[in-house]
Amino acid sequence: MAATWFLPLLLAAGLEIRIVYDNAAAEPGLESDWGFAAVVDWNGRRVLFDGGARPEVLRRNLAKMSIPADSLEALVLSHVHTDHSGGLRQESFFRPGVPFFPPAEGAREVLPGIFTTGSVEGTPPEQALVIRTGQGIVVLTGCSHPGVVRMVEAAIRTGERQPVRLLLGGFHMLRQSPAAIGETVRRLRELGVESIAPTHCTGEPAVAAFRKAFGARCLSGGAGKTFKPGTAGM
Repeated sequence: MAATWFLPLLLAAGLEIRIVYDNAAAEPGLESDWGFAAVVDWNGRRVLFDGGARPEVLRRNLAKMSIPADSLEALVLSHVHTDHSGGLRQESFFRPGVPFFPPAEGAREVLPGIFTTGSVEGTPPEQALVIRTGQGIVVLTGCSHPGVVRMVEAAIRTGERQPVRLLLGGFHMLRQSPAAIGETVRRLRELGVESIAPTHCTGEPAVAAFRKAFGARCLSGGAGKTFKPGTAGM
């Protein structure tokens, strides 16, 4: 099932994000495993963000979602941990010479309209993926080890200070106190995040807080979930 968020119909034909690797499966036949990966389609171009932990799970999920591995035009890695990098280690799985974007200093353009933030200092350093839609940005995070607020701040700078239409990915809030979770929610609202899809390592207490704060604009994740722009919530 595709989830929609509050964006003009103008963008509907150009942007699609599909979670292909996650701790839970949102659709029958998809495999769950600890890790994260998502395929971004934007204006006819296709990027894989992270690769999950195991190449065989990534390969099977891509096949079940009818995404040919050789259709991926670039591979972007958020950070070095195995649950994000492991699935990218089987080079023969991808097309020969496909560009690879590990964390590096400074923002880089991956494909037209798709950028990395460059490394945000943390343990480990991490980068997010930013899609500039012209009417706001969509931000993908792997685990947000430097803190999800800092990742969004970096994404906003990379996105030329466009509003954040959707924030999707792992936020690494599993061990945060209720007070810390509440402060993160407050700061993301203050930064103008409109819709949010917390998944992977976010943690149930934090997910519950996001649901309370964002209501219908808090979208669920899981392998097989597809996100498209629309004029209403789920």
